[in-house]
Amino acid sequence: MTYNDFIENILNTRGRFACGEEYHERHHIMPKCLGGTNDKENLIDLYAKEHFIAHRLLALENPNNSKLIWAWWGMTNLKDKSQQERYNVTPEEYEEARKEFTKTMSLNFSGKNNWNYGRKMSEEAKRKMSEAKKGKYLGPDNPHYGKKHSAEARQKISEFRKSYTGWHHSEETRHKMSEKAKGENNGMYGKKHTEEVKKKISEKFSIPVYQYDLDMNFIKKWGSASEAARYYNFASTNITKVCEHKAKTTHGYIWRYESEVMADDVE
Repeated sequence: MTYNDFIENILNTRGRFACGEEYHERHHIMPKCLGGTNDKENLIDLYAKEHFIAHRLLALENPNNSKLIWAWWGMTNLKDKSQQERYNVTPEEYEEARKEFTKTMSLNFSGKNNWNYGRKMSEEAKRKMSEAKKGKYLGPDNPHYGKKHSAEARQKISEFRKSYTGWHHSEETRHKMSEKAKGENNGMYGKKHTEEVKKKISEKFSIPVYQYDLDMNFIKKWGSASEAARYYNFASTNITKVCEHKAKTTHGYIWRYESEVMADDVE
């Protein structure tokens, strides 16, 4: 079913504003990002699930429109206590939206395409963002609280994860890379970090991290990347690169900073 078919069916069977007393949400038939207006003819009342379906269809039919992808992703996963009547997505719907959202972010917001390219966030802005996120999506506030992936969903997630887990260097290649980076060939040769940089690096490796297998099954929470790296006897930078999404996996595991972990991921 296309988006237009979906909307036309509702208009023909129920009407434009006929949801009654049941919880519903107002929707722009033609999204504003596509030139839509607030005129009555461009508005329709939809039940919660219908509203989610509408935005899903819009996003899938307009894969290059990042605003529509953002709207779909927002309806999938951003919900606070004042919006408890909004539609709760299934694990399969969540994974589909996350996959498309990640793809869009990668294509449209990397390098010079990113509106923050070349800019630096102030310490005050960083602090406010950190405070706003603390505990927001943990426990009952998380849209997936108390839910479990079905066996079919876990299989799909596993296949999706494996499709981009990347590749590993051979022992010979790692040796060549190591030799090439020694001495004057190393970008840090003859340089020293300032005390401020040293402090930031130290703090970075003190953040709790969560360990998952390649199917995103939770394994263990570690006090820091350094603690986990010491246990497995490899560089802690390998872990932080995965946490910062600069690498997909390292040594057969996926890693996430505590701030990114969702409640149901560790049940």
